[in-house]
Amino acid sequence: EDSDFERFESDFQSQHQRSSEGGGRADVPAVRHVWFDFHANCKQMRWGNLARLVARVGQGLDRQGFLLVNDAGRVLGVQTGVHRSNCMDCLDRTNVVQSVFARRMLLRQLRSFKIISAVELRACLGLADEAKLRRLVAAGGELADPEVLGKAAVELRTDVDSPVLKMPFAKIEKAFRLVWSENADEMSMLYAGTPALKGDFTRLGRRTMTGLFNDGVNSAVRYYVNNWLDGDRQESIDLILGKV
Repeated sequence: EDSDFERFESDFQSQHQRSSEGGGRADVPAVRHVWFDFHANCKQMRWGNLARLVARVGQGLDRQGFLLVNDAGRVLGVQTGVHRSNCMDCLDRTNVVQSVFARRMLLRQLRSFKIISAVELRACLGLADEAKLRRLVAAGGELADPEVLGKAAVELRTDVDSPVLKMPFAKIEKAFRLVWSENADEMSMLYAGTPALKGDFTRLGRRTMTGLFNDGVNSAVRYYVNNWLDGDRQESIDLILGKV
């Protein structure tokens, strides 16, 4: 029997199809909704399991491309789509997923500049694992455990060294992590009033005692801000927007 989320996804697709057929613009691209239970798949810090999500959306990311302009101002490539990730209750998990997509596109860009070879690109993206994951997901469902799916699933690289979480180029990976960590902190300060949680994992690729302590402090601050300060902030925003 389909889950509530599967029914929601099916209804979403059907409604978009009807709206496109009912007098909508013919050139409006399809909107695809992909449900991924981050908590169920990645609990206990098993973020390498995000490879399951990438196996479902990676081809779409690759097809949409990216804007590429040479030194003479000539447009060599354009981006033809947008991927939006939205978690119902967690800014930090959204950021983790976006970082996985960003890492994939960065590798594509490095290949377009011939900084890495085609062979290196395939190895970095884990394309062999991705194809295997697509077959396993189709056979056993997104949330099926590796034990259920069999030995082939167990052999997949779903640890912290998974291609979706780490590039083999140390300097590039370090720079990417730093830039993305700063982006995460800025977004978190805007929405939650504290730096992002699990920042040690984003920066270093591992959890630390200092990071755990900082997460505890930031969680307490978020609770205070959410319950005692957000009301005034929202009223100020409404005032600026002319809603009051």
